[in-house]
Amino acid sequence: MALKTADAALSPEKMIEKAREMVFDSGYQDAKALIRSHLDHFTDEVLMSMSDRQKQNEADLDTDISLHRLCDPYGRRRICSHHAGNAKG
Repeated sequence: MALKTADAALSPEKMIEKAREMVFDSGYQDAKALIRSHLDHFTDEVLMSMSDRQKQNEADLDTDISLHRLCDPYGRRRICSHHAGNAKG
């Protein structure tokens, strides 16, 4: 954002005063609060999505481990009918 000609002509003290007014006025604070609100909403959505995804991955892993134990309890690489399409070697 370019400095306005009138603002560029201000004394250093007046520039500091003008900067304080700009940073601490209600418009700036409202814009900052809106941005923070949007970021909080986005962060909450990402965290909920990742939590749901993690829970599903944990459930899938539990299922896979259970099937592996049922189909190959002694590590002999037997093929279980539930895993016949996924068997390797």
